[in-house]
Amino acid sequence: MKNAIEQYRQLRRRVEKDSEALSKLHADNIVCAAGCCDCCTNLSVFPVEFYSLLETLKANNQTKLSFNEDLPCGFLKNSLCSIYQSRPLICMSHGIPIVFLNDELEELQYSVSFCEKNFTHADLDEIEFDSSNTLNIDELNSELSQINCDFVNKRKEEGLDTPERIELRRLLDFL
Repeated sequence: MKNAIEQYRQLRRRVEKDSEALSKLHADNIVCAAGCCDCCTNLSVFPVEFYSLLETLKANNQTKLSFNEDLPCGFLKNSLCSIYQSRPLICMSHGIPIVFLNDELEELQYSVSFCEKNFTHADLDEIEFDSSNTLNIDELNSELSQINCDFVNKRKEEGLDTPERIELRRLLDFL
């Protein structure tokens, strides 16, 4: 059985591939590009994602990062992500259409969301969003949550304490 970090990395590769495919599929309606950071925000991630990201940054010799508290995401440099190659999964989903079970409606149903800058010239009544042209964020989060549970349980067996979520800015404490 693969360890949780490798399972996470496998999930990451799949999400990256799916996100790239969806970006290409919807290219006429997606305006997100390098330099657009409207969706960027300081966030926290599951421990498995945090430690995988930390290992990747160290392996890529990205140990001299800085974090600017005054920016929406402190890892932005000139509106570009300084950890882009190892960014969290949620960052990979920005801009593309995601589907999720909307529990805020009277009747549970799936809803689609994407950056408000995208699909502005599209007739959304003519676009049929389905599993072939969206990323199911609930399925992604469920899989990530299970991988994280495996990671946290293994760490507990090793006598290590692991918080529920870790702020990304804490990467600097370990580099």
